[in-house]
Amino acid sequence: MLMVGRIVAAMASAAYTPCASVSAAILAGPAHRGRALSVVMGGITVATIVGVPIGTWLGEAGGFRAAFWLVTALGVAALAGLALWLPELPAPPAVTLRERVRSLRLPQVPGTLIVTTLAMTAGFTVYTYIGPLLAETMHAEGRTLSLVLCAFGIAGTVGNGLSGWLADRWGATRTVAASLIVVIGILALFPSLATTLPGTLLGVAIWNSAGWLLLPAQQHRLLSTAPQVGQILVSLNASALYLGIGMAGLLGGWVIQIWNARALGPVAAWVAALALIVHVLNARDRR
Repeated sequence: MLMVGRIVAAMASAAYTPCASVSAAILAGPAHRGRALSVVMGGITVATIVGVPIGTWLGEAGGFRAAFWLVTALGVAALAGLALWLPELPAPPAVTLRERVRSLRLPQVPGTLIVTTLAMTAGFTVYTYIGPLLAETMHAEGRTLSLVLCAFGIAGTVGNGLSGWLADRWGATRTVAASLIVVIGILALFPSLATTLPGTLLGVAIWNSAGWLLLPAQQHRLLSTAPQVGQILVSLNASALYLGIGMAGLLGGWVIQIWNARALGPVAAWVAALALIVHVLNARDRR
């Protein structure tokens, strides 16, 4: 029953995020689209920082049902807030499955989605197995790991906030390229940095702040490419994101089985490098 509930919750989240992103982009207008998208994505990172420790504490204090009731209450509050303050927006036209597939043929779209998938695969290949990696490099235990994960969330929030500003001022294409270049370097060096707690926190701060520059900028690129089918493209980008996370679990497990946890960083850096190559080629085609 818990598995069914988890699946339903995941489906609801996957449906909500693209709608929220498109709504924010419409309300903000083209000039401030990047910042609006970063605010929406920032909600995810802030919720991760705040929600995980609160949920853990509440589950230990009052049982798992208390945590579920809190989620329900927050959902009702969010629904009430949307009903009260979200202005009426024009409903997009109904879209058939054929039209969704056809949107994949639009210029720049396949390449952009591939970049999202590869970038998420690179980042989550290390993030998914950060516990075994830190246990191998610095014999990290639960408290240290919690501190590192908290740093992940804070850095992600900073990067996400910067992404919208950079996309509006500097351009989404350059923002994505800068994100990938920094991520390549830090992932390659991360096993060496992660031998001490200060080195680990420094690596995490650079990695996740740079990594979270990418998603709002990618959404900005898609909405700029074909705003008339923006909701479809943003939903496809969300699918590409989750596909990358799934592939990361498989790739990371394979790397540990064949080599060891220290190899996760260099392998992930090569995947990020492939994402950068696809991004550069895709940007050239756009010109």
